[in-house]
Amino acid sequence: MSDKVIQEEPVVLVHNGGNNKRKIFSAGGDIKIKGIAGLLSKEELGATNEVISNLGKFYELLQFIGTMNTPIVAIMDGVTMGAGSGLVGQVPFRIATENTLYAMPETIIGSFIDSSTSFMLSRYDGNLGLYLGLTGHRLQAEDTLFCGLASHYVHSSNLSAMQAELNELEDATHDSVNRVIESYAVKQDHKASSYTLFGHKLDVIERCFNYNSVEEIIKALTKDASKFALDCVKAILRGSPTSLKVMLECFRRAEHLSYNECIRMEYRLWQRMPYTHDLKEGMVGHVAGKRERHWYPKKLEDIDVEDDIRVKIFDALETHQLYFSTESDFCVNPYSRYSLPSDKEIRDVIRRYNLKKDGELLNWFEASRPGKFGVRQKVSSFIERQ
Repeated sequence: MSDKVIQEEPVVLVHNGGNNKRKIFSAGGDIKIKGIAGLLSKEELGATNEVISNLGKFYELLQFIGTMNTPIVAIMDGVTMGAGSGLVGQVPFRIATENTLYAMPETIIGSFIDSSTSFMLSRYDGNLGLYLGLTGHRLQAEDTLFCGLASHYVHSSNLSAMQAELNELEDATHDSVNRVIESYAVKQDHKASSYTLFGHKLDVIERCFNYNSVEEIIKALTKDASKFALDCVKAILRGSPTSLKVMLECFRRAEHLSYNECIRMEYRLWQRMPYTHDLKEGMVGHVAGKRERHWYPKKLEDIDVEDDIRVKIFDALETHQLYFSTESDFCVNPYSRYSLPSDKEIRDVIRRYNLKKDGELLNWFEASRPGKFGVRQKVSSFIERQ
């Protein structure tokens, strides 16, 4: 599709096609699990090359979508996992509903944070992205707004009317699209059905996941000994040891990379990961009926990060290249103003305007995003954690 055709569309809507009996937006499985598992099970070089080549086309599409100037609205009315979250991760407007279920359960299939999600997750507040990646924890409904995946929360009963009004917009701008979505979004006094990302949990995540080895993270969680921390340990240890270490290395590198650089890094990883034991074991095992996985190496301590992860996987010679249709790039999502404020934005506002009182800070953000649900909760949580 040419740039000219894309620009003629006032608003691009990404949704599940209007039939949501199964409550799925995009679970990622059709793109990755079934197709790649089928090819990897052949254990042929040609099949593996086909996997890598097809993924390259997908990554080129992700880069094109993520850097478009056209207002794009993704309606995540259902399960949003893996490639599904990467597909919408950088679009300006990401709408969650009461049906939204979000997770990155990659380590239990021997994989890593891919489909451009390394950029998105590495920019979540206080190691929240790393927590989601290593544990595969599922977030529902409003929590997807608080974590940063969603920019707006709209009840599913309002989606049809909202889409109709968006389709009627002429010469749409991002601000006009935002006004339409906000008019259908839940109001400031909405009572969340799923609000778990606050208080002690965020403290544990920020403190215990702030290490550069999986072993140290597990040690810190074990020392904390709270029920939440110990549940995190159990969830982490379900994953492939190799996948966990690749995940952490990918995350730490992504923190310092641009969007395009994250995509290129992930594609390099896909040129090595299909040859690992655990990716084949995890994916084929998942398709075969979620049978027990037999990871190799079995233990985290049996894997040397420098030799086994960095040298053999991250820094290995590339066999395939990506060719982007545009060199547009960014290090910070240019449309973050439509989402809830991040911790970094809150700190910047405190410094810039010398806001010393809690009430002043709350009033500033509520004025900057008038009537938006979640602003008060997000800023209040930040204040409490300080």
